[in-house]
Amino acid sequence: MIELAGKCTDFLSKSAALHVAAGATNRTRFDPTNVEHLRSLRHFIDTGSWGAVHFYVEVPYTTVPDTVMRKMVNHALEQVNI
Repeated sequence: MIELAGKCTDFLSKSAALHVAAGATNRTRFDPTNVEHLRSLRHFIDTGSWGAVHFYVEVPYTTVPDTVMRKMVNHALEQVNI
């Protein structure tokens, strides 16, 4: 979220273009603790295409795979206190 003039603005949830693009799929922000998200990640690793859940690109990343992989690695490193 970005804070503008004291208000938080969630551009992903307000973007008409993203809502149109997301209409055919279940698209959300990747959560490395969500089992369904991990199943979609596993499907992507095995097949090169996402499973039942698709994800948004999140700043500062430039692609969905980059977003998901980096969030997953960051989560794993936090779990082992590195």
